[in-house]
Amino acid sequence: MAKRLVEGVTGSAYIDARGNAYTIEGVRGQLDKAIDRVGKLNETSNETYPAGSKDETEVLSVVLKSEFQANNWTKNERICFSVQGLDPSPELVKTLRQHLNVCSSAEWRKKFDCRFDVRIQYPSFELSQGRNIRAQIVDLREINQGIGDLAVIVRDVEYSLHKSDGKWLVSDCVPTKRPD
Repeated sequence: MAKRLVEGVTGSAYIDARGNAYTIEGVRGQLDKAIDRVGKLNETSNETYPAGSKDETEVLSVVLKSEFQANNWTKNERICFSVQGLDPSPELVKTLRQHLNVCSSAEWRKKFDCRFDVRIQYPSFELSQGRNIRAQIVDLREINQGIGDLAVIVRDVEYSLHKSDGKWLVSDCVPTKRPD
């Protein structure tokens, strides 16, 4: 794979299989982040993310359902996800599978059968504060087919939620500000 990446370098740009150009600095930055993430996953491969409460599970479900709608994913489409940089616990996946076709990101690394990966992060989960929940959507299709070398971030948003009549609802969803 590294050989294919090097072959795609022309001057100070990397050209992917579709002809899209990326700056070398941008590619290096993304690769460094990916290497760190894989290293973290390897270090924590036995560690999973359990939801701390029923409310937290409901919030994760609301965010994932919102992403299914926003991205026009069908109920048959399997989507991988992680929380706080960790794979979700088997119990959390089982609970969310009751309403969504989801699996942990670890399953994608074994089977390459997820088209997209939803990475959910938040500073801390406080029941009084249902905000600052970031969802980053990564397109894995080209990697799955062996024609791409890098996953592409296709959506990066921050959710604000509130609880009304005992249910969590989306108050707002805005694109995250990315550094230039």
